[in-house]
Amino acid sequence: MEIISEITLYEILFILISIIGGCFALFQWKQSYKLKRAELIKEAMLKIRDDTDISLVLYSIDYGEIGIIKNLLKTMI
Repeated sequence: MEIISEITLYEILFILISIIGGCFALFQWKQSYKLKRAELIKEAMLKIRDDTDISLVLYSIDYGEIGIIKNLLKTMI
């Protein structure tokens, strides 16, 4: 008994279409991941820019004016 294994044109076509579909799915996944990451960064930047407390802290860290924060906390208490 002899088993003959032939690869038909349909099998080759099926494999090629599967590889192309897999590559397309991977590309779409990477693009959506980049978009989600960009949205997260955008939300963080908006929060930093709009929140006055965070803005004051970042300003004091950038310019080394920690005394401003101490004076602000004293006036709040």
